[in-house]
Amino acid sequence: LVSGESIVICGASVWPQLQTVLRGGLAAARSALRRGAQGPGGPPSGALSGLLLSGVALRLACTRARMRDFLACTLLAVTGDDCCSPSDINSILDETLRSLLQSGAIEVVRGDRGQATRGEGDTSHVAVQECRVYNDTQLAVSALGSAAIKACMDLTAAEQFLVDLDQASKSLVVMGSLHLLYLVTPQDAASIKPDYAHYYSLYSALDEEGIQTAKVLGITEQNAIRMMTGKPITNVSEKVLCRFYLAMMLHDLWKQVPFPAVAHKYNLPRGTVQSVLSSASSAAVSGARLCAALESRWAGAALLAELAPRLQHAAAPELMQLMDLPNVKKARALQLSRAGYKRVEDVARAAVDDLTAAVAHLSRTAAAQLVSAARMILIEKVENLRAEAEDVMDELNS
Repeated sequence: LVSGESIVICGASVWPQLQTVLRGGLAAARSALRRGAQGPGGPPSGALSGLLLSGVALRLACTRARMRDFLACTLLAVTGDDCCSPSDINSILDETLRSLLQSGAIEVVRGDRGQATRGEGDTSHVAVQECRVYNDTQLAVSALGSAAIKACMDLTAAEQFLVDLDQASKSLVVMGSLHLLYLVTPQDAASIKPDYAHYYSLYSALDEEGIQTAKVLGITEQNAIRMMTGKPITNVSEKVLCRFYLAMMLHDLWKQVPFPAVAHKYNLPRGTVQSVLSSASSAAVSGARLCAALESRWAGAALLAELAPRLQHAAAPELMQLMDLPNVKKARALQLSRAGYKRVEDVARAAVDDLTAAVAHLSRTAAAQLVSAARMILIEKVENLRAEAEDVMDELNS
């Protein structure tokens, strides 16, 4: 143990409040693997599903018995709350295992005769339809579970994304990017309340792409009028309405509308706009990885591949070219742009001394490397164009 003194300095006005805090004691430690607010008998938490899925993928807990031992080493088993007894842990494990089997995230390893492996004298089991998982039954991660792990997505979020993608694939609007942006809007969009009184004016300003996308989602002009007048809407869920509202906002950012103008147009704080943009960018990256890991969803990977980079630089698209330079992140690209070096060609033509003087905290060595890298990029482009021109001339002469 480490001993020492802790000194708190505060004003006289906050001293009574500080005393209350110091005398109040510490809150009980609760494991994130605990079940949600529904209590015993409720659905297993997403954190516990993710933990068991990772355990099976890493071969740390590939049987029901090993899973039980695995959970016994977690905070859930030692916190001393109402879900820590061995019987409760077993119940939680079986519920979560059943959920993973039903979702198809994990699967039973079949024996030589196509039967699930079972140890001698093993009678305790988890039954899912015609499948029985005993204590020694070997489990493995399915293609869906492996794809969710590679995409760094929660299993529930991955399933919902694939459902949305399947629905969109039946009538995908490819006139622009709005429908794809809707797919990567945050799933918890209902927590961000749009200005329903302003919804009709936004709907009226939509172009043909926006109207077709709204129509595919079930949003019509009558819905927008009912929102404006405060009447309830029963044929479209609130989640769809909120996500489409955010998709329209992302579409404006996609079209390089400045952040302050977008925040004012949609009556949202700038911090919320930035948070939604970051969440959508992460969802696009994860969605592309998820589709790439599933052979049947290769088309989704192709559609989402270019979406994430554009979203990441939606607020500053002019920086994307500069960020192609090695070791140039957004902050350094912004410095170069403000100093007048807005293109790779500008950096390639720059003198090292001028570049060092124009950009703060840029050493001469780093400046020389930037100029050299920019010139190499231009030389490579020239060589590629020359090769293409020679191929065209050869075809014309043949």
